[in-house]
Amino acid sequence: MVKFGSMPQILVWLGYLELFGFLAIINMQEGKTDRKPGDFGLRGFYPSDAKGQYEMQVKELRNGRLAMLAFSGIATVGVLTQEKWPFFDAVVNATGRSKAPR
Repeated sequence: MVKFGSMPQILVWLGYLELFGFLAIINMQEGKTDRKPGDFGLRGFYPSDAKGQYEMQVKELRNGRLAMLAFSGIATVGVLTQEKWPFFDAVVNATGRSKAPR
């Protein structure tokens, strides 16, 4: 039998966070708040002027797109070569343990 470990607790806490995010989206769509999608109120290094905010949003989109392209390249190499997943020393199975070569 497989032990559960801490995964059920992680699932519950992440589900709890998702619930609050879903409720915030509903409030936004009903017009009860001026919150924009992706705005979680974390304003540590966010510019205060409109031009700076626009530039920051464009940078965020470009970096996200670059990350998606990089990941798709890694996945493509893994599929085309039929080797272990790139950047890992061992083939990893679903349990997270490396498989011993036979």
